[in-house]
Amino acid sequence: MSENYYRPDTSAPPTEPTPAPVQVAEPAMQAPPATEIPVTPTMVPPPPVPKPARVPLSAGEQVMALLLLLGSIIFVDFALFGGFNLGYTISMFLNVALYFAFAGKGKTTLYGILCVTTALAGSVVFAVYNDGLILFGIFCLNVILLAAAISQRFGVQHYNSGSFRAAADILYTVFACPFRYIGRAMGALFCRREGKKRNSGVLIGVLCSLPVLLIVIPLLVRADEAFAKMFSFFTADFFVRLFFAVIIGTGLFIFYYAHAFGMRRGLFTRRPEALQPRKGLPTPALSAFLGCISLIYVLYLISQITYFFGAFWGEMPADFLPAEYARRGFFEMGVICVINLMLVFFVLLLSKREGGRVQPLLGGICGFISLFSLLLIATAMAKMFLYVDRFGLTRMRIQTCAFMIFLAVVFIVLIFRLMITKLPYMRLVILSAAVITVGLGFMDIDATIARHNVEAYQSGELSSIDLNELRDLNNSAVPYIMELLEDEDPIVSEGARRNLEYRYSDIVGYDAEEYEFDIRDFNYTDYKAYQLLKEVIPPENK
Repeated sequence: MSENYYRPDTSAPPTEPTPAPVQVAEPAMQAPPATEIPVTPTMVPPPPVPKPARVPLSAGEQVMALLLLLGSIIFVDFALFGGFNLGYTISMFLNVALYFAFAGKGKTTLYGILCVTTALAGSVVFAVYNDGLILFGIFCLNVILLAAAISQRFGVQHYNSGSFRAAADILYTVFACPFRYIGRAMGALFCRREGKKRNSGVLIGVLCSLPVLLIVIPLLVRADEAFAKMFSFFTADFFVRLFFAVIIGTGLFIFYYAHAFGMRRGLFTRRPEALQPRKGLPTPALSAFLGCISLIYVLYLISQITYFFGAFWGEMPADFLPAEYARRGFFEMGVICVINLMLVFFVLLLSKREGGRVQPLLGGICGFISLFSLLLIATAMAKMFLYVDRFGLTRMRIQTCAFMIFLAVVFIVLIFRLMITKLPYMRLVILSAAVITVGLGFMDIDATIARHNVEAYQSGELSSIDLNELRDLNNSAVPYIMELLEDEDPIVSEGARRNLEYRYSDIVGYDAEEYEFDIRDFNYTDYKAYQLLKEVIPPENK
């Protein structure tokens, strides 16, 4: 028994290769320590962000959306196809009213009111005068003014609206806002309200029926006399024009409606950026830079004092012709003032600020450069008046004077900005540009040129009159050209007669006998000229 009991003890070593006591496999079978791969809440995938719920338009909003569609079609037909005359004025007032009515309430400010008022006043110029260059400038300014008013009213402001960075908000309002939420805007338009049927079928059906109706109705008019009498007012040209107006106006409506929808729902509201302390260039370096330039300006002003100020009392250097004297004065003023404006702007942009205020030394130098620029502008204006007295008015001379006035306003605003830290100088510059441009529109440049030159020629102040200059003016010059029909010089009288005959044919149309009144392309200047010309032009020449 003892031997049998001892044998299992001595046979224990052969059982060592069994896998149970193997220590090497233990680490692989154990769970990894928590310290090597920590399990934190960040490893849990975040829940999916729910899509913004579509909020359908109310019944009143749907009606306003249809009115916006109608306003878009009217704008294309009245303004675009009407040649930007009275039709533009009507469609402008209509669409501005519809936009703000649909966009809803917002923050009313004096700056916004002035912007909208100036834009609407500028649109009136389209119905009265037909100066193409001025009208184009007013159209561009209308876009800027309305964008500034909208961004101010609905909080689409990321930057200080009184600084030059407000241009970024205007660009965002004009180019980014119409495209950003088109999908959400159209989804709200066609979304089904709770307890109501989906409206998309009806609206889409109405829109799709319009092109078909514009094709079918003219065919029915030609097929049946009774039906033709019912639609006698609507000609084939009218339906073709309306067809394209609907197509283009519907495309315009998508962006127009999406823009107003985003403002109404507050989708474009942005928090203004907080002003951060500016780490600019050292003030001594900038002051030394502008100081050297200012010293040269002082020396130049002293050496040319007779040349510059002689224009104020009508004198000019003996070696200068009047035309060269005036042109060179404007060239000097324009180049130096633009350079000065750029220098002062970039120096103020790069300079250090303490509480938003420019360092006194640097501000003083900038103020001196601005005053020097104002002196150049005043001298150049005096030269231009001297030139006009001797050679008469032209469009270029009037526009040059307007540009001088605008530059003077910019430098005056800049001087006040150096003294008043929170002065909203960008608003003043935009409004000044708009007021000057609209003022030029109501001034009627061509009528002013014709009146001045004809009166100066008849009084003897001008020895001759430029008939080519009169020919290039618009129809507001007709009343003054008519005064030259009885001129003693046969060349002048004959040139005036041919000028008026050409204008009559252009107003009436070469294939028409009477002036056809249309509210869309009506222009008061052309209508007034027609009333005068039909009494003067002989029947055989009409």
